[in-house]
Amino acid sequence: MVIRQNNTNIELMFGYVERLNEGRYKYEEKLLENIPTRQKNTVYRGLIRRGHSVVAGSYTTGQPIDNIQHAAKQLINDYYNYVNFSSESLAEGELEDYIKCTWILSFAYFFNAERSDVEKIMSHIPYTGKDKLIDRLIAAIIPEHPVSQDIAFPDVYKPICDAMGVYDKDARDVLVQLFLKKYYPSLKKHDVTWYDGHKEKDPEYNFHTGYWVFELAAIAVAIGWDDTNFRDNMYYPKDLADWKREQLNKENLQTP
Repeated sequence: MVIRQNNTNIELMFGYVERLNEGRYKYEEKLLENIPTRQKNTVYRGLIRRGHSVVAGSYTTGQPIDNIQHAAKQLINDYYNYVNFSSESLAEGELEDYIKCTWILSFAYFFNAERSDVEKIMSHIPYTGKDKLIDRLIAAIIPEHPVSQDIAFPDVYKPICDAMGVYDKDARDVLVQLFLKKYYPSLKKHDVTWYDGHKEKDPEYNFHTGYWVFELAAIAVAIGWDDTNFRDNMYYPKDLADWKREQLNKENLQTP
């Protein structure tokens, strides 16, 4: 097992992910109780928040992609169950919420979520039809989905969005590298809760699960970018990108 990001205490992360997995049943039991709608919304959101941490932490600690696929599909199912139950939006205008929206769509692409599930989830994402990155991630699963030219967080994601329209590899790589350079500082600027999480040494307060741009990897694979010049960036999940390409190649070989 190869640790995929080394700027953290892996033992603490292993312990945290294990506690999240072991504690899942408490949320599932709570959902079976006759509790008020608002409380049920809170339980679902807690389950989803924990699910994101399990997927990211499992990837960081070097878990096989098959294990990560199981956790990601469980998270997608949690999203689907939540949006079936609630009319609440999946985001509230903050970068942290937006990133999680890009992640769930990225996981849906990587692990071949059902189109009907994606349609249900995207209907609760307020950026659908209003953000180029969100729409392009949806279009990776639903090809006919129209892609907006608007950008919800241009100070962070404009380089990626601009790169989508650039066919010259060198010019595109410059834009991608610019995004990767700005990514970590942008977490601080927008008060994202996992910024500097790797510095926490107390097991009781350690919630760090890694820093990843799953959304960039999904876009790179879906569009067919050569990621040679940025694949070794510490934030880029190259193993997941490579795994998805292998799956696509297998599918193409099986197509008559």
